[in-house]
Amino acid sequence: MGAKALRSAETLIRALADTGRVNTPGASLALIASPAPLTDIVQTAGFFNDPAKVLAAFEETDFFTSDESKAELRQLVGPCAEALHDIAESDFVDWWHNTYKLTLDQSVQEIGLQLEPIDVVREIDRYTTKTLDPNISVFVSELTRPHGIKIVGQRFITSPTWDIMIVRRNSVHEMLHILLPPSRPEVQTITDRLSADSGLQSVIEKSNSTFGYSSIRSLVEEGAVQALEAVINVRLDQARDVTAYWRKQDGGMHIFAAAMYNAMNRTGFAQRGGDVVKWLDEHTSSGGLQRQSLAKDAAAVVGEAHVKTWLA
Repeated sequence: MGAKALRSAETLIRALADTGRVNTPGASLALIASPAPLTDIVQTAGFFNDPAKVLAAFEETDFFTSDESKAELRQLVGPCAEALHDIAESDFVDWWHNTYKLTLDQSVQEIGLQLEPIDVVREIDRYTTKTLDPNISVFVSELTRPHGIKIVGQRFITSPTWDIMIVRRNSVHEMLHILLPPSRPEVQTITDRLSADSGLQSVIEKSNSTFGYSSIRSLVEEGAVQALEAVINVRLDQARDVTAYWRKQDGGMHIFAAAMYNAMNRTGFAQRGGDVVKWLDEHTSSGGLQRQSLAKDAAAVVGEAHVKTWLA
């Protein structure tokens, strides 16, 4: 990349950290750049020359919707432009093409054939009110691990080195985000209920902050997505061992995901389908997924001993 590009990249990483994206700078940049032309890095960099254009590109999405997040985006536009322009002028682009491009083209063909028969959108439609196109686009790129990265639109980025079952599950997971959009009034009610309870706060306090879930809102969003993903994975015959997964994933912190998964199955929602946000609102209104019921439902999946380490 050269010294100049490295310096501007470091400046961008610090700017992303200053807006709370300290643990996911690469994934954050991928999302921020995703409304831009993506076939050429010079064109991608040029997207950031007009801050108003960048803000406008996110208006019809669920990203950067609050005044605070819009202010953060304005703060990031300049560092994004500088870093991408400097990288475009370095040897990095030629190196990337010479190192990865041919094998990536082959991976695209192989992964595409294995994903084609899977109807993810139909299953998501069973449980949400999201308006989805029948098609999902998957970008295959090196230098992305460990993330499956959701970007604007029905698109996500994956690594060619992942097992195909991981990519299949990611196609469900990433399309479910944002599952609890700020535009739904129930979402704030749900968040307020769960914030007032000490259960999830205990999980946050005991978790490793580098995993990126430092608020009730972010923890519930991720947990709800993981829980509904697990329900859909069963239907698509790509289920994982959720007990082992949630005991280990992000240090074992996703007690909410395990509890919500059990509650959806226990109440019949997993079988009948419907609006998951409405179900979550109704379920939490009667104390569901709050400390006592949270512990009971989670224990049914990951075991009482594991739950006690997080809720004790």
